[in-house]
Amino acid sequence: MNNMTKGDKGDIKSALREAGDKKRVEETKKKFLDTLALDSVGGLVILACQVTGIAKSYIYRLRNVDPEFEEKWDNIVDSADEFKGDIAEAKLMELVKAGNVSAVTLALKRYKPEKFGDKKITKSADPEGHTLSPEFQDFLKKAYGNKSDKFIKPQ
Repeated sequence: MNNMTKGDKGDIKSALREAGDKKRVEETKKKFLDTLALDSVGGLVILACQVTGIAKSYIYRLRNVDPEFEEKWDNIVDSADEFKGDIAEAKLMELVKAGNVSAVTLALKRYKPEKFGDKKITKSADPEGHTLSPEFQDFLKKAYGNKSDKFIKPQ
């Protein structure tokens, strides 16, 4: 004899549907992370979404509610960024060995910044030592934003 009531059968169906939904979500997250980790994807979320067919908005919603998923995602992206940096550095060294002047300049700035890095001018370009009034310095900052440093020399 079956002791289940009609309400119990509905609860079982609901529980099975919820379990199936959870399984699909976990499979989606795994598929996304596996794809994100591929060298050919390079940790690029948009590319992983395109390859898997998962909507970017959906994957970000999953990320926002699952700290473990977020941590795995971040670790993959960090590793991919480190890998891309290693590749770029190796390519830079190849160009240096080939005598590429731009690559040599970049490498010197990178590895010998104290000697070859970009230097800030610490003295006024004016041989008489004149400085700009604070009002005019404010004007330049408003007009040129971050580029105002070209005109305003440290005292």
